[in-house]
Amino acid sequence: MLKLLPPTEDAYLLHLQRAALATIVDKTVHVAKPQLPPFVDYGWALEDGKLVPVQSTQAAGPQTITQAVACSCTK
Repeated sequence: MLKLLPPTEDAYLLHLQRAALATIVDKTVHVAKPQLPPFVDYGWALEDGKLVPVQSTQAAGPQTITQAVACSCTK
């Protein structure tokens, strides 16, 4: 059920940051050693030495909603 919730504004802004970084990289592709900004400032995080996109920094919805749509099935 949670998969049906629309993306949050926070997730959208993180996506825009990653798109801005991609634009910066594309615009400096002709430079041998470009001075790129830290990727972690543009919607990326370091996990185990690898860059991974940050999905969100906020919850998808209030805790009451996530508890209400949780399955309590026994099978």
